[in-house]
Amino acid sequence: MKRSVLAFLFVSFLWFPAIGGAQNAAPPAKATIEGSVVRAGTGEPIPRANVTLIRVAVSTGAVARTGTPPQAPQAPTPQQPAIIPAVTTDEKGKFQIKDIDPGTYRIAAARNGFAKQEYGQRSFNRAGTMLTIQAGQQMQDVAFKLTPAPTISGRVIDTNGEAQPGITVQALRSTYDAAGKRTLQAVQSARTNDLGEYRLYWLNPGRYYVSANAAKSAFETLGSTLSQAASQAPTAADAQAMSQLSGIYGPGAPANEVADSGFALTYFPGTPDISRAATIDLQSAAEIRVDFNLARNQRFRIRGRLIDAGTGQPPQTATVSVSPRNSSGDSSGLDALLGGSTGMLQGNKYNSDTGEFEVREVAEGRYWLQVMTMTLPTPPAAGGGGAPTTPVDPASILSSMKRAQVPVDVSADVENITMSVSSGITIPGRIRIEGTPPSGQNPYARLSLLFQSGGGSLLTAALQGGGPVRITAPDGTFAVTRITPGDYKLTVNGMDPGMYIKDARLDRTDLLEGIAIADHVDGSIDIILSSNAGQVDGTLVDAAGRPVSGVQAVLVPDRLRNRNDLYKTAITGADGRFTVRGITPGDYRVFAWEDIEPFSYFDADVLRPYEQQGKPVHIQENSRETVEVKIIPVTQ
Repeated sequence: MKRSVLAFLFVSFLWFPAIGGAQNAAPPAKATIEGSVVRAGTGEPIPRANVTLIRVAVSTGAVARTGTPPQAPQAPTPQQPAIIPAVTTDEKGKFQIKDIDPGTYRIAAARNGFAKQEYGQRSFNRAGTMLTIQAGQQMQDVAFKLTPAPTISGRVIDTNGEAQPGITVQALRSTYDAAGKRTLQAVQSARTNDLGEYRLYWLNPGRYYVSANAAKSAFETLGSTLSQAASQAPTAADAQAMSQLSGIYGPGAPANEVADSGFALTYFPGTPDISRAATIDLQSAAEIRVDFNLARNQRFRIRGRLIDAGTGQPPQTATVSVSPRNSSGDSSGLDALLGGSTGMLQGNKYNSDTGEFEVREVAEGRYWLQVMTMTLPTPPAAGGGGAPTTPVDPASILSSMKRAQVPVDVSADVENITMSVSSGITIPGRIRIEGTPPSGQNPYARLSLLFQSGGGSLLTAALQGGGPVRITAPDGTFAVTRITPGDYKLTVNGMDPGMYIKDARLDRTDLLEGIAIADHVDGSIDIILSSNAGQVDGTLVDAAGRPVSGVQAVLVPDRLRNRNDLYKTAITGADGRFTVRGITPGDYRVFAWEDIEPFSYFDADVLRPYEQQGKPVHIQENSRETVEVKIIPVTQ
């Protein structure tokens, strides 16, 4: 017995000091980054430039290996916030960032009058290189060469030579959205002053479209509507509340400004057709003048009648709007959400007694005509004490929403459109997992389904497919509710990294390649996930065989390139390595460009010149392939 006690004390003597030492271990040494910010081309130091360190959350992608001993748990280390307060360069353009925790970061430098730059950035409007900072590292000679930013300015007049105030002028950049669709992104906008003058300053060098639009934006219309309501409020308290609410949308136009909204949206050099617009090539420090001579645009009306499909009667309330049926992207996100400048806030009319509606001031073009209705709570009876006894439930109002959407081409007044609104249909379904499902009582709990609809405003697109569907039943059954007729593609979110969608059908129709859903559907949705997805472990090298870090590797399918879910991406680490998981079996090519427009690899025309430079790889279920990929230089 004594020997056992002595042995225990001896082991304790050896063990507990080790534990105490681990607990009292010094925290990792802090790192430091030093560098300079200079003017591109001349090397002239730029004082008072802001240098910002941004922490990036990066998954390590580490794979557990069998046979390795378990590691003792470590106490969590306090980490710096995502954005560390910026430092400022001195008179010699030098900067120093101290007390940096180990981690992965981006560094950016900015100064008024120059284009902002990230460290390692290969061209404007691109992300820079991610840096992995080690404990105690002293990183020196981080150099930024800032390019003087160009400016576009000019004047807007009408055909009589009269200056036009309150015109919105935008610089737009042609780019790709996350679905690979070509679109125009508004980079900067300005309103003309009393002289018809505008100025778009400190843009990044590059190619731009420039447009002049007389129509009010959704923000401006909301603000002016609230200001008008404030002037007509019955009490001073109501007027003050309305004025404060309108202030949320900015100061608005001058009180005495009368902006003329009767001009056509015009692109430089003077066309309403984006396909005929010309781009402006902005070089460093350039000052380009772009003038507009606006012509009046003929406006039309769209008239029709609404019917509630459930009751056969006109809806109690209805919002009717139009949004462009193209991919120019000239509207802001909120403009699209609210129906755009020709949408619901431009004096559209609806008569709940007859169901008749009218959309006014619509320019020639191709549109989505959209309707949204909801059931409002019944007001209290007169003399009943004012407020309803039951509080209004926002969820019940949302659940009462009904929608409809039809395409219209406007070149004259459009008459006699009949639209039937409904809350949509319900489609039952079931999802199954082949292979080893995730651990837990409900292997489907993290999954959600989304039917994505093309076209229409942001709000309509979000509601058209009924919204996300969570899988709550442990047997994988679900129901897609409130889905309205239209064209859809299915996406499955929340899958484990080793999963892929093996099959997804509504009856015999492939949901992954797209489906047209009518106002009545027979059958059910059947989705099969597999936990036997393939994996690619790769290394990206340059022409000399050296690893390249911080570059995106893109896995592109050889077939079914309309299936965006088959495209996979990964960023190379400090050693040039990357891992792509969740790959559907098939043939692929791996590409890695030194510089390419984000999401442009979805475009067949962009990808075609590089086809033979991709690294072929064949994926089978549960296969793990290893490839070496050569970077495609920016000169090609």
